Amino acid sequence: MNQKAIDQKEYWNGPMAHRWLELHEAKEDILASPKEAALALAAPRPGERVLEVGCGAGAMIIELAKRVAPGGSVVGIDISEPILAFARERIAKAGVSAEIIVADATTHTFRADFDLVFSTFGVMFFPEPERAFANLRSALRPGGRMVFVCWRTLAEATVWRVPFEAAREVLPQLPSPDPRAPGPFSLGDPTRLRTILEGAGLRDVKHAPLDPLLRVGATPDDAAPFAVQSGPLARALMGVSEDSMSAVRAQVRRALAAYETDAGVVLPGTMWLVSAHV
Repeated sequence: MNQKAIDQKEYWNGPMAHRWLELHEAKEDILASPKEAALALAAPRPGERVLEVGCGAGAMIIELAKRVAPGGSVVGIDISEPILAFARERIAKAGVSAEIIVADATTHTFRADFDLVFSTFGVMFFPEPERAFANLRSALRPGGRMVFVCWRTLAEATVWRVPFEAAREVLPQLPSPDPRAPGPFSLGDPTRLRTILEGAGLRDVKHAPLDPLLRVGATPDDAAPFAVQSGPLARALMGVSEDSMSAVRAQVRRALAAYETDAGVVLPGTMWLVSAHV
C-alpha cells in the first residue's frame, strides 16, 4: 500500500473509523501517560479558549473543558464523522460544554481567538503539513501557544516496529511507511518538524523526547489486536486476505510475548513533546 495514496478523509470515515472506535478505550489507557505530559506542558487555565486538533473520541476535549472552566471554551476539529458522532454522545454524558467541528484543519477558516492549539497524536496526518500548520497558527491570538505530542520514527518506536517486523516475516512484501507521507511518523524527523513549524510562522519551537513505557495489553492475546489494528501496520495491511491476516496476528502475538512482564505486555514508546508560540 502506497501511504501517499491513502485519502485521509476516506480512510478516517471508512471501516478504519469503526475499528478505531472498537479499540478507543484500550488506546486511551495505553496513551494516558503521554497525554498527561502534553496537558501538563500546555497548562490550560480557566477562561482560556482551546482548539483540539484531531480530537477523536472526545476524551481530551472533556479534560480540557474541565480545566478551562469556568469561563473558558473548547472546540474540537476532526475529519471522521463516525468518531465525532461518538464523541458528541460522550461529551453530552460528561456534562461539559464543548463544540465539535467536522472539518479539515488544513482548510477550515478559523478566527484568531484561541489561546491554545492542542493535539495528542492528531497532527501527523496532514497531506500538506506546511499549509496545515500555517492555518493552525492563524487560529492563535497574539501570545497564543501550540502544544502537541507526536511519534518519532518507526525505527525508534519499538511499540510499532516490533509488530511491523513480525508481520513482515509472514508478508515480506509489506512496504515501510514513507516517513514524509501522512501517517504516524511524518513528524518524526526533528529537522523537518522544526522546519515545518517555523515555516508556518511559529516561534520558540521546542521538541523534547518523551519515552514512556506503554502497557499494550495484559497478555499477548490482548496486545495483538491493538498492534494489528493501529498505527502503521493497520495501514499496511489494508486489503490483505483474511488468511494472511490470521497468520499476521499469530506472528505478532508471538513477537509480543517477548515483552510480557508481570505488569502485562510493555514496550517503549518514543515521541516528541512539542511546544511553540505565536
